[in-house]
Amino acid sequence: MGAEKAKEEMTEQLNSLTDEEKYVVTCWTGALAHKVNHVIDHNLSLEKYSQDMKLLDSAISKGCIPIELTLRFNAV
Repeated sequence: MGAEKAKEEMTEQLNSLTDEEKYVVTCWTGALAHKVNHVIDHNLSLEKYSQDMKLLDSAISKGCIPIELTLRFNAV
């Protein structure tokens, strides 16, 4: 699949999200991920973020990456 076709498919997926899901995905790519990871790292309650996590789960379940790729993670 070409890059342009993949971009079209991912745009369709993004457009299928509710406004709330789009908002929380945008927040996740900003400070929200750091806040949630801090809570997890310090074994604190995630209750404050439960609605955000439900919306993220919903958004993720609506999408897929339409191309083969390799992800690499380097932990320090």
